[in-house]
Amino acid sequence: MLRNKIILRIGFLIGLMSITSVQLFSQENNYWSLQQGATAALNGGAVIANAKNQTAAYYNPGLLPFVKSNSVSLNASTYFLKNVSIENGAGKNIDLEYVRFGVVPQNIFGILDITKNDKWTLSYAILSEIHSEINFATRNEFLIDISDVYPGSETYLGGYKYYNKLKENWYGLAIGYKLSDEFGIGLSTFVVVNNLDYSEARIANVIVEDEANNFVRTIVNSSLNEDLTYSSVGLLMKLGLSYKLDKLRLGLSLTSPLLNLNFVGKAKVTRGVYISTDDNSLSNINQVSFQEKINTTNKKPFTIDFGATYSFPKTDVSIRAAYYGAIDTYDLIDKNDFDNSSNFDQIEDFGIPQMAKKSVTNIGVGLIQELSKKTSLYAGFSTDFNNFDESKFNRQEDFVPSIGYWDLYHYSLGLSNHLKHFQLVYGLTYMRGRSQGDLQIINISDPIIDNLFFGELTKDTKTTVNEINLNIGFIYYFR
Repeated sequence: MLRNKIILRIGFLIGLMSITSVQLFSQENNYWSLQQGATAALNGGAVIANAKNQTAAYYNPGLLPFVKSNSVSLNASTYFLKNVSIENGAGKNIDLEYVRFGVVPQNIFGILDITKNDKWTLSYAILSEIHSEINFATRNEFLIDISDVYPGSETYLGGYKYYNKLKENWYGLAIGYKLSDEFGIGLSTFVVVNNLDYSEARIANVIVEDEANNFVRTIVNSSLNEDLTYSSVGLLMKLGLSYKLDKLRLGLSLTSPLLNLNFVGKAKVTRGVYISTDDNSLSNINQVSFQEKINTTNKKPFTIDFGATYSFPKTDVSIRAAYYGAIDTYDLIDKNDFDNSSNFDQIEDFGIPQMAKKSVTNIGVGLIQELSKKTSLYAGFSTDFNNFDESKFNRQEDFVPSIGYWDLYHYSLGLSNHLKHFQLVYGLTYMRGRSQGDLQIINISDPIIDNLFFGELTKDTKTTVNEINLNIGFIYYFR
């Protein structure tokens, strides 16, 4: 008993340190960007019916009674290269590009052998469900005759900067019960902590230059700035079932929507629209809003996750299909908490951050081939469809703290080695995304006077996403 308590404490500290001290770079609006554990990552996430999977507390707690007891699992993901490129994303021939290298500890799971009843299994989990960072910055400078007040051409200077860091950590306990040698049931409860640090800045300047008279003057200054610092805490539950029929294993996991704990989560939000110009025919605008200590809302969908594994001699083939329900438009912050005492604070008129998610179904396929008594080969494929519902918003007008719209596909290959007291799993995963004809993020190549000196958004974009990861998993069995 004492040894298990020590193991739990050490595991908790290691997991907490790995989650809070290192950044992980993924995607904003994809459910399967991160698979929990190297086994799942290399097997296409198709582990809902795999009784050997150490991460059953997350994927399917109904598998817990069949997982080897008194063990701990540490998993890490090291990405060699991450690249996001949006051709014409900020205007004609103005691309948005993001490249990153890094090392990422990912999660920790443990099975606790603290009951004398072999039918019950207890587990804990500390994991990174979402860790996303995207950072774009660009500028454009050229001559254009855009002002009727000054003759000749002016210098147009446009800029765009986007930063979005999203983290969501889960802390959970799970219990499983073996109804028979074929049938298991389990329940997991997770505390979900979500943190968002978002900012977007769009700037346009029109500058008059007269070299003969050494004269330089900014005649137009236009900007739209958004900032949101957001945290939320909630609870959700997973109900899992597993059934074994000869060589076929079936698994089903149901995940509840998120129950928000509003008194814990808080947000700070700023949004400003500003234009100042020498042209008297244009109305100057100066709108700004700042609010803090606002209650927050985070929503996650009801999920149905089904899997099957069929065992051939020395080969396991697994499939998985997960349906995520839609979430209608909702406010991320509670406008009832706004302080309206200032005449200049106009957030209710133009600045409530919102989100909406469409229903998606992801599939995964995995293969485990036994090469020898101690070595197995892993291979997998999975889809990772974008869940953002862009039909609900107009990005030029609405406050939407997200720009990710791309679908992703994952390919994986790796090995596992079984030694006396532990198992080592390692391999490579490649993630790719392609999209064409999507709406630009911003247009600073074709400014229009009555559009705050920004251009109309076009659909001549081409997006590519690539990421290569080295996944490493370590499972230690205490007996």
